[in-house]
Amino acid sequence: TSKTLDFAETWENPKLWWPDDPHLYRLRTTVLVNDSPADVSETTFGFREWSWQGKDFKLNGIVWHGWADCFRASSPEEWIAFYRQTNQRMMRFWGTSWQGMAPEEALAFFDKHGVVVRRSGMLDGERIGYNAVEHDPDLVALYDSPIKMQLMKNWKDQLLAQIRGERNHPSVMIWSIENEWLYINCINLHRKYMDLFEEAVYEVAEAAMAVDPTRPVMTDGGGAGAAQKMPVHGDHYVFKGYTAYPDLAYEANPTAGGRERWVWDQKRPRFIGEDFFANGINPFDYSYFGGEETFQGKAQSRRAAGIIFRMLTEGYRWAGYGAWHFWMSQHEAENQYNSNAPRAVFCRQWDWTFGAGQTVRRTFRIFNDTRFDDPIRFACELTIDGKTIAKGEREYRVPPGASETVELAFRMPETSSRVEGTLELVLTVDGEEVFRDEKAVSVLPDAAKTHPQWPGDLEQQDLLVYDPHGSVAAFLDEAGIAYTKLEDLDSLPDSGKLLVVGKDAIDAT
Repeated sequence: TSKTLDFAETWENPKLWWPDDPHLYRLRTTVLVNDSPADVSETTFGFREWSWQGKDFKLNGIVWHGWADCFRASSPEEWIAFYRQTNQRMMRFWGTSWQGMAPEEALAFFDKHGVVVRRSGMLDGERIGYNAVEHDPDLVALYDSPIKMQLMKNWKDQLLAQIRGERNHPSVMIWSIENEWLYINCINLHRKYMDLFEEAVYEVAEAAMAVDPTRPVMTDGGGAGAAQKMPVHGDHYVFKGYTAYPDLAYEANPTAGGRERWVWDQKRPRFIGEDFFANGINPFDYSYFGGEETFQGKAQSRRAAGIIFRMLTEGYRWAGYGAWHFWMSQHEAENQYNSNAPRAVFCRQWDWTFGAGQTVRRTFRIFNDTRFDDPIRFACELTIDGKTIAKGEREYRVPPGASETVELAFRMPETSSRVEGTLELVLTVDGEEVFRDEKAVSVLPDAAKTHPQWPGDLEQQDLLVYDPHGSVAAFLDEAGIAYTKLEDLDSLPDSGKLLVVGKDAIDAT
């Protein structure tokens, strides 16, 4: 026989578990028989509170944002060192082992080292194939449903058992109850049954939160369901339509990743469980961000991948997304991690080539993704052609988990030739530098002052125009400029001094 005993005691002023200070307690239970220990069990735990309100996750009452990529390491020690060095904010623990550790050992490691965990369940769309509907007519009749209700029951039973076994670990932030089952399997082949599939998901989610009400649950890819019944909106692969960026990264973009079914209503946190699959992007598409060097191959696209990484990280922080996980390792990009800094200052605009004498207005935002409210000093210095053009600094009080917008204007210097420079951005706290970034700035001369004017002494026979489509000819006619029209380029008059070839006048032949 067995007996369950419930105890409840008040614990005054516990020391909380934080990622930067993961304080743990140990509960020892002893069973005595005739005053002698017959069994002793120890459970490690921590005091922490995950909550969610509007678009935000909160840890111990403070707004928390999460970001990560899929970096690789050869040992747990190497992994945690890189995690901290690159300011990762979470990880995804998926499956039954990590770095050779069983789940209990791995979660204990994360507890000890302050690693925030998205813990995934066992229902995985990629592993179970497309077996989402029931093909046995007897089971269809028994459950009065076209979907696999036995699979749904087994899934729920297994997930709840997993949660009961792992819920004492403070590192676990959220339970991901399924991966791409809705996002791929169900919607690809069985879209007409999506309401039924999602009702089954809602039932499992409700049961999971009844077992562990201290954490939210999410789907990996199925949003919050079409009926918006999940506490978290779980997207996959929001980053698409490259020419709409960088602007789109800074917007709510509510339909992205939604497979024309799931829309982020901005009333719950958005958790992008997988995004920016770097290896799945062709070098041609990288060229929009990295230029012609990307046509040489994947290795030459790493700089562009780093630009995208920073652009998305800065944009998603600006837009107030709850969490995001880039599906790439550290080796698929370069210079990408500066935007991970918990205290950072980002510029909303991405264009950094200006005209001489131009007044340039830039919008900056200072982010404080720490739990501390220490004053943050923001300093910036614009240097062009080795000369300081503008310089200043100011102290800001940015609450934990919040941000503050700063508007600045700079006047570019006059110049008769192209000159280069930098805009340096620095944040310090208590005199210690916590963030630094540099923007390469180019200043171009005034074209009207530096380019030669139209020579007024050209006669009609001097100016030769080959313009089969008439685009240049129309401009010259309107301007009253006389010219000699050419029917082909086979023979050019000796009198010609200047040849103008119109748009699309020459083809590959």
